[in-house]
Amino acid sequence: MKPKYFYGATSKKCDTYDPKQPIIPGCFEPETRARMNEESAGWSEGKLAAEFKAFKKRYRKTNPPTCFETILRHGDFIVMQGKPLQKYFEHQIANLGDIRFAFTARHVIRELLEAKDQDKLRYGDYTLAPADAYTGDMDLLSNKDQ
Repeated sequence: MKPKYFYGATSKKCDTYDPKQPIIPGCFEPETRARMNEESAGWSEGKLAAEFKAFKKRYRKTNPPTCFETILRHGDFIVMQGKPLQKYFEHQIANLGDIRFAFTARHVIRELLEAKDQDKLRYGDYTLAPADAYTGDMDLLSNKDQ
């Protein structure tokens, strides 16, 4: 889980509490955050800062947990479907060897873009030249420039 959502902070730095952040299952002290969210409407900025300072002391040694980990082998792929998954959770490809590829593809919904950006979105066909296609044959990689 991304730190700002795990702790309920306004940014990656986790320096200010944001009562508008959703309380996601598995976050740090969800009951405390729910109480702070409920009561903070009547608090001054100073009171909110003091409460968050006490809250931060408890989480300084607590890192967001790994929620899911998997190993992908040659030819495997994983689909992270849904905006919440992308928004709330960290995702990465670990470098475990000499070569790795991490490809990202996104489906862009034109109607969700701001009007000024909709005209920038281009759809079209792209065909990879057969000589540039990777077939999985490792010998092709070493002989490609010969």
